[in-house]
Amino acid sequence: MTKTTKISLILAICGFACSIGLRAFDPVIPDIAITYNVSIKVASLSAAIFALAYGFGQLLMGPLSDKLGRYRVLTLAMIMVSFFSLLALVPNTYFMLILSRFGAGLFASAVVASSLALLGQLFSANKRGVVIARFMMAVITAQLLGAVIMSHVSPHFEIMFLVLAVLPIIGLVLLYSVRYEPILNEQSQGKLTDHIGSIFKQTHLPLMALLGLLDGILVFGPIPYISVKLATFSVNTAIAGYAIACFAIGGLVFAVISQYLIRLLKQSQFTVGIICLSLVWLLIAYSSVYWLILLAMFLVGLSFYILHNMLQVNASNCYPPARASAMSLFAFAFFLGQGTGPILFGSLVNLFGLNQSFIIFALSAFVVGIVSWPKRYKISDQL
Repeated sequence: MTKTTKISLILAICGFACSIGLRAFDPVIPDIAITYNVSIKVASLSAAIFALAYGFGQLLMGPLSDKLGRYRVLTLAMIMVSFFSLLALVPNTYFMLILSRFGAGLFASAVVASSLALLGQLFSANKRGVVIARFMMAVITAQLLGAVIMSHVSPHFEIMFLVLAVLPIIGLVLLYSVRYEPILNEQSQGKLTDHIGSIFKQTHLPLMALLGLLDGILVFGPIPYISVKLATFSVNTAIAGYAIACFAIGGLVFAVISQYLIRLLKQSQFTVGIICLSLVWLLIAYSSVYWLILLAMFLVGLSFYILHNMLQVNASNCYPPARASAMSLFAFAFFLGQGTGPILFGSLVNLFGLNQSFIIFALSAFVVGIVSWPKRYKISDQL
C-alpha cells in the first residue's frame, strides 16, 4: 500500500467517524420530543442544528485549514467532535443535546473540509474523482449505519453518543501514525483574512453556492419528517431508520454507477437530479402504504447524489490555490440549506399540513429544475 493510499484510507475513516451522527437523529425525532417534553418541530432542531453548525463552520474551518495546516486542524477537530458528543450526557437535558450537536457539527466541518482538501492535494486530477468518490462512500455508509443503529436503540438514543465519541478517537489514533508525512503539514502563505476573502472573489463560486443552498433546503428539509409520515401507518421506529438507510443506499448505488450516469447526463446532471427529486416528494405525499416511503427514500438518495456530485466537483475546481477555502463557501451554503430546510418545512407543516408541505417542496424543486435547464440558461457555461 502506497503512502498516499494509506492516507486516503485514514481520511475516509475520519470522515466516517464524524459523519455517522449526521443523519442518526432523523429516525428518532418523535422519541426526542417525548423524552425532552418538546414539540415535534422543536425536536427536529436536534437533527438540523448539526448541519447548521457544520455550514457556518465551513467559512472559518476551510481557510483555517489552509493557513494553519490541514493535519493540525484535522486532529484538533477530531478531539472536539468526541468531546461534544459526550457533552450531551452531562447533564441529559435538551439544551445540552442542542449544544452537543452544534459543537460536534462545528468541528466536523473541519474534518471533512480538511480531508477533501488533502485528497485534492494528494492526488492528480485524473485520480481525484475516484478518490473523492471513495471518501464520500465512507461518509454515506456512516449515514446509513447511524440511522439504522439509532432506530434500533430507540428510545434509548443516548447510547449513540458513546458511539459518536469513541469513533473519532479511533480515527485520531490512525492519524497519529502518519503525523510526520510532509504533505500533511504544509501551510499556505498569507494572512487568514486573505484566505477568507479569496473565496468571495471567484466568479463561479456564487452560482455554486446558490445551487448548493437550494440543494440543501429542497433535499433535506422534509427528511426529518419522514418518521412523522411513517407514524401515520402505525409502524415501529425501526422502519424510520430503514427509510433513512434507503436514502444512503441510493447514494451508494450512485457511487457504483456514477461514471456511467455522469457520461450519460453530462451538463444536465443537476437538472435531471432535482426534477427526479420533485417527483419523489410527490410520491411520498400521496403514498398510502409504508413500503412506498422506503422506495421513495432510495430514490431521494439517488437523486440527491446525482445533482450534488456535479455541484461538488465544480466547486472543488473553482480555486485550487486554496482548495479548502473554495470548498468552504460551497459547503457553507449547502449545509445552511440543510440546517434551515427542516425549520422551513416544519413551518409549512404547521400552516398547511404534512402532505401539503411535501407537495409544496415538490413544486419548488420542479421550478428550480426548469429554471436551471442548461440548454436554456447555459449554467454549464459558467462551470
